[in-house]
Amino acid sequence: MFSRIINKINSNKNMIAGFMICSMILSFGMTGCSFQKQNVVQVPELLEPVGANQSFRPTEKMQVGSIKLLYGKVVPDSYPVFSITDVSIKKYEISLGDYVEEGDVIAYCDTSEYDEQIDFLTKTINSLYEERSMKENLSYEVAHKLTLWRQACEDAGDPDGVNKYTTDINVELENRRFELELIDTKISNAINARNEAQNKKDKLTFTAPHSGYITYMADMVKSNIVPHGMNIAVISDSENVHVEIPNTNIHDFKFKDFKSTYTYVGGKMVNLEEMAYTPSEVSFAETNLLFPPIRYKAVPGMKLGDTVAIYYVKDDIKVTLAVANDSINYDNDEVYVYVKNSATDELVKKNITIGLRDENYTEVTSGLEEGEEVFYESTSPLPVKYEKHTVERGTYNLTFDTKNIEKTMTHYDIYTSNYNGEYNAPVHDLGQELKNGDVLYTIKSITGSAELEEARVNLSNLSNGHSQRIDELNAQQNALQEELSAAQNCPAPIATETDAMAMEEYLYHSERVQCDLNALDIQRQYEETSYADQYSQLSDIYNKKCDEIGDNGLITIYVDEDGYAGSFPIRKDSLVYKGTFITAVGHKSSDILRVVMNESTDDKFIEPANIGQKVQFKIEDGATFTGTCIGINGNADKHYLFTRDGKQYVTTSAPHNGMTQTSFFVKLDEGDTASITNAVASYNGTTMNDVITIPYKCVKEEIEQLTNEKKHYVWKISGNTLIKQYVNVFEVYASANGTALILSGLKEGDIIVVE
Repeated sequence: MFSRIINKINSNKNMIAGFMICSMILSFGMTGCSFQKQNVVQVPELLEPVGANQSFRPTEKMQVGSIKLLYGKVVPDSYPVFSITDVSIKKYEISLGDYVEEGDVIAYCDTSEYDEQIDFLTKTINSLYEERSMKENLSYEVAHKLTLWRQACEDAGDPDGVNKYTTDINVELENRRFELELIDTKISNAINARNEAQNKKDKLTFTAPHSGYITYMADMVKSNIVPHGMNIAVISDSENVHVEIPNTNIHDFKFKDFKSTYTYVGGKMVNLEEMAYTPSEVSFAETNLLFPPIRYKAVPGMKLGDTVAIYYVKDDIKVTLAVANDSINYDNDEVYVYVKNSATDELVKKNITIGLRDENYTEVTSGLEEGEEVFYESTSPLPVKYEKHTVERGTYNLTFDTKNIEKTMTHYDIYTSNYNGEYNAPVHDLGQELKNGDVLYTIKSITGSAELEEARVNLSNLSNGHSQRIDELNAQQNALQEELSAAQNCPAPIATETDAMAMEEYLYHSERVQCDLNALDIQRQYEETSYADQYSQLSDIYNKKCDEIGDNGLITIYVDEDGYAGSFPIRKDSLVYKGTFITAVGHKSSDILRVVMNESTDDKFIEPANIGQKVQFKIEDGATFTGTCIGINGNADKHYLFTRDGKQYVTTSAPHNGMTQTSFFVKLDEGDTASITNAVASYNGTTMNDVITIPYKCVKEEIEQLTNEKKHYVWKISGNTLIKQYVNVFEVYASANGTALILSGLKEGDIIVVE
């Protein structure tokens, strides 16, 4: 019977082709039907189906269900270093690729303003403590002297004198309490002011929030300003990873309502759990209209840098008895297929009931048994000459290469003006090699000589005033020494010739003079200490003024360390002020290279290496070097959303000036950057392990005429028959070295053909 059908096909090809076109037109809208009842167009029932090939497939158990695919990357957990305000970086303490511990200093901003405040307040506090100590000690001497007077009055029998000196002692004690309390208030205010300045300074000192490797640093080539919300650096913890889907965000994500999400690890299906952001974080992102990418928790078996195929199930999936969609016919409420009678080769129409349906296959809930041969229409020519290929699991590597390799600056010395003045043009070109001690640039000071003279006069007046005060103290000391000597040699008054007042003057006289001498020593010590502090401050001011005036008003700035000249954004003869960014001198690493990829095109997708991936460099003489990707250029479209110290933040990393977003950095395992000349860098942009791979030439392509959708298939050997097997192919890129990655439709051990 079947042979008669084939003869009929060969003799009536034109009629068959026309009939097939009519059948497809009449069937429009039917292919989307998936369950028991369908809204279909009436079609005359075929007594016998026709096709270009003897096309049959066995009814098999397979996975059925509507699935969508996205691709993720296994990336390290990252921790941004950032500021909530615009800041000017003064110095980096780290370089790209460095390992840092939590709490290590990453960068400093220009803190000179706060440094000066803190220094001034510290000296003020010390001075107040010295003043407090001096006044307290002086008061003790005064009180002690008054106590001696009171004792003398008591010994001389002068009750009025006793009362007077008792009152004086109480007044002195109250004055002491008031003065010390006043000084303590000043000290407290100064300490609070210093703490406030220190807190502001601390906010301009950025430390590592987590241990890990520096994988990004803000570019300092043209400016040292990092705007708020932009990352100063990013620290990556390669020991803790997660799956991130590039070019997605939590606001536009269209797969939130899918029933389940899974991937394959080691050939086994594994459910993925979303690494969800907290409600507070999501609310913060919504408020700022800045949204991070979708991410999932990593599962055992995933490695840093791997690509992960993520399957999204809309309703349900299951492994069940199924047939391909192109075998199913619909006629009103009737759903049927044609099967081959193995004994007679005749086609038999069988009604079936169906369940789940996806793009390629439909579940059969009744009407067919496993192994039954089901007819399908196919105009695809059967392979004639071919070899058998057994489907196996392996590693899929999508390799990219580029010749755009260059040495890179891994850190910079940042030069900002310490003066107000007129900027003179630099004598260096961008990228010019500089040596320690070379002239970097000059500034013509606008500080007048009057300010210098004022600073000199202040120093002179301080010294003169100090000398005069010391002379006064010396004179007082000499007088007191004479008084002490006289008191010690003075005979006691004769009782019959004296009165109470004379006795009071005589009693404890030398002890009272000693109190005055002690007080004088306290004042002298305070004067010397106070003078030294004030002289140091005024001397610093004077020296700075001398420095600002320079040599005939021209200040010369020298290179601190060998490096390469950055750009000089300030124009010649422009006025600059203290803290203005002048330039940055870069330092090239001996073991880190920058690799710049060509841009992707419509027919060729290019991606950078991932952090942790290996990169190979092959030079012209055939020698090879290997390295590891340690950092990627910033991407302004990628946002980091996180909570730190109970507050929510969202940041991003700005791309470096002059770099594409496919730039990345590689640290050599051995050797140095001088060895890498005229080389080609190769790396695996996409890596999937333990997956189904087949020769790419096995994969065929067709366009479904009714939906205009592209579909892929292979020729599979089932027994002694070739069957058309639909497959899902990883199509981010056509193939990896002639290898196709099969995401579904084939299993390990299947036999396919290679033409």
